[in-house]
Amino acid sequence: MDLLDFFRGVHPWAKLHRLAWQLPWYSRFKKALDSDEELAAEWAEKFTLEDFDSAAGSAPNPDLADWDPWRDLAADITDRLGEVIVATLLPHAKKNKRPSVKPAPRPKTARQAALDARKRVLEREEADDIIAQMMGE
Repeated sequence: MDLLDFFRGVHPWAKLHRLAWQLPWYSRFKKALDSDEELAAEWAEKFTLEDFDSAAGSAPNPDLADWDPWRDLAADITDRLGEVIVATLLPHAKKNKRPSVKPAPRPKTARQAALDARKRVLEREEADDIIAQMMGE
């Protein structure tokens, strides 16, 4: 398939759109979308504080097809090894000093950063409203 065929009118633009969205998360197209801060901020503006409460403070789960199985497996193995380390150290730990290991880092997209920023703004607005009510304004 030639990309110029879309410009020549051989294929409809909707077909290119469908093909582009089927690319894996590690493609340049998807990475560019995930790094676009303006697009992510526009997307995050649609969320309300109730959306965060219903999703337990997280963004909607991505489709399984977007994940690279090898990277996901490596992160899971790292997390499980961390749990083994904690289980090994736990009997030797002092009281009130439970050992912990942070989970393997996952990439944070511009979309997740925009969601986090949106949640902070909504929580700040809610706190300001509560203070205003308490002050009788």
